[in-house]
Amino acid sequence: NADLRCVVAHELTHFLHRHAYLSSRREQQADLQRLSEPQRVRALARLSQQQELAADRGALLMTAIAGHDPAACIRQLQEAAELDGDYAPEDPGGTHPGHGRRIAAARAYLRQGLEHDLAAWRKRPAGPSVVPRWSWDGTDRLLTVTTRP
Repeated sequence: NADLRCVVAHELTHFLHRHAYLSSRREQQADLQRLSEPQRVRALARLSQQQELAADRGALLMTAIAGHDPAACIRQLQEAAELDGDYAPEDPGGTHPGHGRRIAAARAYLRQGLEHDLAAWRKRPAGPSVVPRWSWDGTDRLLTVTTRP
């Protein structure tokens, strides 16, 4: 199913780009701690919204790499907006951009950036560039995977 493919690719992008970790790290930085609560919420919301747009782009790219039509991801975003009814208007303090902005950004990426990113992906060296490293932290009881240097 194309919708499921796009949703999974979107969530995989969050994982591969370590969005949760980066958000948590940003939340702890001193400059953010000095802001008032409304300013802090807005700053974190901006980061989260940027990450959502990046995950949308990642979904289009992964879908294209897999040989499927990336426009299906835009249709999936449109269907989600229609289900929402109000098209989820922009909320500066929200974790996700409004549907209109997400759809417009995805369409722009499909028209302008996707072919460039596909070409770069095709030119990458064969094989994994970084071998994942697995580790077990007995204290925190966490299994971690490092996929980037």
